[in-house]
Order: sequence, then structure tokens, then C-alpha cells
Amino acid sequence: MKKLGILAVLLLAGIGYMIFKPGPSDAELIKAALKDSIEAGKEGRPGSVLDLLSRNFTVNEEFAGGRANIAKFIRESKPNLTIENPEPNVSGVSATIDSPARIELRFPAVGFNVREVNLKFRKESGTSFLIFPTKVWKLESATVPPEVVTELASQVQM
Repeated sequence: MKKLGILAVLLLAGIGYMIFKPGPSDAELIKAALKDSIEAGKEGRPGSVLDLLSRNFTVNEEFAGGRANIAKFIRESKPNLTIENPEPNVSGVSATIDSPARIELRFPAVGFNVREVNLKFRKESGTSFLIFPTKVWKLESATVPPEVVTELASQVQM
């Protein structure tokens, strides 16, 4: 009976630790979400930074080439994106990263610098091991200044 009591105390202590243990900081979680999104772009999966940029890809208030064509082009070119300053500005349940970036496309083989990319993240509730509450940051939007879109359109013919 004593063994069962000790086992119960150890089990409760383990559960308590899982619930109240300190986790990674918001900045670390945001950087991990950014890294996952960049990897998704390299692999051609949806949900990448450039996939989100393609949703906002407009020239003179009109969609350049159509969203579907741009998204397809991005998935097929599997671009490499480098965010120069990935330090997030966290404010409650939202965060932003404003940074210059470098985009390199495989086909056509072209690379260019973007003077500013604005990435917006939001915090969501999640679970670990199906029952333990945790926080998760998701990339919500990615935008660039309008003149960057015009420059990109002139460099890359779709």
C-alpha cells in the first residue's frame, strides 16, 4: 500500500511539473515559427512566409498574375528566404518582425533584396501530450511595401 501511495505522489508531482514548468520564451517560439515557415517555403508546402506574401501580391491595386498563379510559382520555385533581423516585437498576443530580407529563387535563378518585410504573428492556445496547455505562435501575415512588389514583378516574369 505504501508503494502505491509513493507512486501516486510521484505521478502527481510529474503532472504538476508538466503543467507549471517554464517553457521557451515568446521570442524563442516566434523564431521557431518563422523557421518552420521558411522551411515550408523551401519544401513548397503551404503556410510559408512567401505563400502569405503571394496573397498580398498586388500592383496598382490589382492582383498581379492572379493569386493562384503566384502561389503556384512560389511553391514550384522553392525559394530561399533569409530574414536579416529576426528579433520579434511582442505585444500581448501579437508580435511583429520588421526586417530587410533576401529572397533567392531557384528557377529562374534570381536573387534580390527586399528592404523591409513585415511579418505578423499571433499567439494561440495549444496542448502538449493532448492535455497540457501550451502556447503556440502562428505566422498570420507577411507584407512588403508596394514598390517592392513592382520591382519583383519586373525581375520575375511568370
